[in-house]
Parts: sequence; structure tokens; C-alpha cells
Amino acid sequence: MNIIEVWLIILSLIVAILMYVIFVVVRQVGILLNHTGPVGARATSNGPRVGENISNQVKDLLGHEITSNTLMIFGASSCAVCASIKKAALSLHKHWGNTCKFMMVYDDSDEGRQAPLQGDFDFFNRAMLRHGLDIKSLPVGIALNSAGYVVAQGLVNDVSNVESLIETLVDQER
Repeated sequence: MNIIEVWLIILSLIVAILMYVIFVVVRQVGILLNHTGPVGARATSNGPRVGENISNQVKDLLGHEITSNTLMIFGASSCAVCASIKKAALSLHKHWGNTCKFMMVYDDSDEGRQAPLQGDFDFFNRAMLRHGLDIKSLPVGIALNSAGYVVAQGLVNDVSNVESLIETLVDQER
């Protein structure tokens, strides 16, 4: 065995050890991320503030008062993320539907109310409500208590963001 073959074996062992170390570190990072849980909805500076009562604005534009815990999700039909949030909200409604009312508020041009999507899950076309609440970015979720006060709000880009708003609403009730 010459010196080149010895060095080749030594370097191969070093590479194998480094690959194992990288695998173990990546695995640990994955475990840590799994334990920390999902990140909540990103708070925004526009739109209603937490603690603000928006029941009058909602009543004026939707035609009825907020009488129960409500999750309002604002979106637009031209927004791809909003479409995935709508599907996520429908699936969350199966689990959380008895806890709060779900309401999708879209920016489509034809103003009006459409039939409920699923039980207590309403869908509205009300661009004026979003503008009245000064919501500039989409999709946005707002959790309201039964008195119409904002409990939590923020940008919602995936199902964990939407669920974090619901969990905040439920935790505040306790």
C-alpha cells in the first residue's frame, strides 16, 4: 500500500464521519422545530388593532351583529394564497366550528352574500368592509369575541396561522 492509498482511506473516513455529523445535526434541528410548533399569524400595523371594537363597522356592512366568537378571513379570488387559506379554513371548521363562527370576506366586485359554505361558515363579497377596516394586505385573519372586540389579527399564509388565531380566541375565553 502506497502513501496515496493511505491518504485516500483516511480522507474517505473523514468525509464519512462529517456526513454522519451533518445528518445528526439536521435531524436534531428538525426535532427542535417540531417541538416548537407552528408560528402564529404575523401581526400587521394596518387594520383594526387588538382590543378595538369593530362591531358597528361589521354590522353596517354585513347587515348583522357579531353575536358569537367569529374568525373573519379577508381574501380575494385572484389571490392564490387566499385560495389555499380558504381550503385550510374549511378543514379547520370541521374541528373548530363549534368554538367560533367562520366568515370569509372577499373583494370580488359583485357585492352580496353567498350561501354558507359549510354549516356556520359564511362567505361574503364585501370589498367595502376591508377598506373600512383599513386592511391593506391579503390574506388577513381577524378573531373577534362575541362583543365584537378584536382579540387577535394578522397575515395568514398557511393553516397554522389561521389556527393560531382560533387558539388565541379560545384561550381568551378561559
